[in-house]
Amino acid sequence: MRISQVTYAQLKNTGNYENERAECTVEVGEGEDPKAALLVARRFVRAGLGLGPSRDDIEKARELLEDWGDEDMVDWFGSTGRGE
Repeated sequence: MRISQVTYAQLKNTGNYENERAECTVEVGEGEDPKAALLVARRFVRAGLGLGPSRDDIEKARELLEDWGDEDMVDWFGSTGRGE
């Protein structure tokens, strides 16, 4: 089985019993990692709602970069703690 797309959605409470919802669907190309696509979708949605990356997002990004062997990016994430 091959995953061809991933979707991430989040609901943000804006107060007074009101919410704001954002959703993003990312196509997963042949040979691409669905986990990376989901991470991209999640970061895009959270940014759209004015939310910063969570610690979980940062850890997942570091793990993916380590798996890909990109030590420069792993060091960059590790040195700033937030990838900034």
